[in-house]
Amino acid sequence: MIPDFANPIVDVFGYYFPVDENINTIGFKYFQLDSLAEENTGLITGVLHINEGEGSSDLEIQGTLKGTTLKFKTKPYNGESYSFSGDFKRLGDLPVEQPTDKDMLCGSLRVIKNKMVIRQSLLMFRYEAGD
Repeated sequence: MIPDFANPIVDVFGYYFPVDENINTIGFKYFQLDSLAEENTGLITGVLHINEGEGSSDLEIQGTLKGTTLKFKTKPYNGESYSFSGDFKRLGDLPVEQPTDKDMLCGSLRVIKNKMVIRQSLLMFRYEAGD
């Protein structure tokens, strides 16, 4: 099979951890993105893993990937939802390439309650391929 260099593989499946480990004020540990659909519609899903006292919960992510820009939102949980907008440093077949950049993804994460932003942080994320 001849590689299609005009349409390189883009797969963002994996886990994204904030570089600053002291971000307890934003209330989440990491998020996971699923692989893009083969139809390459730009739609992306995943889960945001939030802290919750002694436990945790996973909130479903619905978003888009257009070029290097990732945007997503979660449904409300306990009256709060999360929204993210940011850019990848570069794209590719991330599960295969396993980049080690500490700033693989940079963007703004907002916590929204009653249609108002109650917390916002500019964050950098490192990547892990996971299972």
